[in-house]
Amino acid sequence: MRHVIPRTGARLLVTLLVALAVLAPTSSPVAAAPPFHSAAGITVLGVADHGRVQNVRISTPAVSTAALSTRDLHDVSILLPTGYDPAVDYPVLYLHHGRGGGNGDWIINTDVEELTAGLPLIVVMPQGGRAGWGADWVNQAFGAQRWDEFHIDQLIPWVDANLSTIPNRTGRAVAGFSMGGVTAIRDAALHPDLFAFAGGFSGGYDLEDIRMRGVVTGSLFLEGLPPDGPFGAPWDPAWGASNPWRRAASFRDIHTVLYAGTSWSDPAAGTLERESHAMSFQFFQRLQAAGATRSWFLEYADPTCGHHYGCAREALARELGPMMAVLAGP
Repeated sequence: MRHVIPRTGARLLVTLLVALAVLAPTSSPVAAAPPFHSAAGITVLGVADHGRVQNVRISTPAVSTAALSTRDLHDVSILLPTGYDPAVDYPVLYLHHGRGGGNGDWIINTDVEELTAGLPLIVVMPQGGRAGWGADWVNQAFGAQRWDEFHIDQLIPWVDANLSTIPNRTGRAVAGFSMGGVTAIRDAALHPDLFAFAGGFSGGYDLEDIRMRGVVTGSLFLEGLPPDGPFGAPWDPAWGASNPWRRAASFRDIHTVLYAGTSWSDPAAGTLERESHAMSFQFFQRLQAAGATRSWFLEYADPTCGHHYGCAREALARELGPMMAVLAGP
C-alpha cells in the first residue's frame, strides 16, 4: 500500500565494506575516468577506477580513521553517469549510509548502479562513520569526528573542484538510509542553501525525543564509542543545535520526502522501523505546520518492508524521477 499524506500535492545496519580490491568492475562505460586531485582540505591518496564507480582513497584532518568501519581506509565512492562528459555540468546526489556501515553500502546492498544508469546524475557516497550522526562531535577524545565539516565544508567543494557539476543548490540533493537519513535531513536543515532535494529513508528527525536519544546512544554503545560523543551529555545544547525538528521552516524551499515501513515483526529491526514510522510521520506534520508544504511522508509500497536497504532502495527508485525533475539538469 502506498500511503501518501500531503497537504498540497501527491507527494541503522552492519554491512559489508568496500575495499579497493573487492569491488567488481561495472560494465557501464565512462568516456574517460576523471583525474582526482586534493582540494578543500581533502588529500587524495589514490583512485581505483571501476568504470562508472570511482573509489577515491582520501585523508582529512576532520575525520579519524578510527571512527570508520574500514578503520585505516577512508574511501569515497563516486558513481558517474554513463558516458560522463567533463564538458557537461551534472547535478549531484549525496547518498549516506546507515550505522555501522561505510561508503560502499549502497553499491553492495542495492542496485544503485542500474537504477541510475540512464540518468545524467553524479552520486557521491561518502563515509559517515560507524556512528557519526553527521555532527561535529562534542567529545573529540576518541579521535576527530567533525562530520559536518567533512560533508559540508570539504566534500562538496572537493566534488565541485574535481567533477563537472552544477555547483549550487539547484543541482544538489541529499538522501540516506537510517543514520544516513538522519544525516541527510540534518544537513538540509542546517544548510538549506545547499540542497534542493532531501530524502530520509527509515530515520528519526527529533534528536531531543527520548526515542532518538535512545537510538543514538545505543548505536554508540554498540560501536564502542563514547555515549557523549556526537552531542554531549543529555543536557548539552548540541542536541538542540543539531536537531532538524527545531529547523522545520528550513525546508520550505526544499523538496523533502520521508519514507518508513510497516513490517515491524522482525526481532532485529522491527522496533527501529516502528519508531521510525512514528517519528517520520510526526516530523512530516511538523514540516507542514511550519509551511514546508513541499514535503511528503510515504510508506514503502512493499508491505514486508522494514529496516533494511532493500526498502531504502525502493524509496530511492521511486524518488529518482521526482528528484531529477526538481534538480537543474545538464
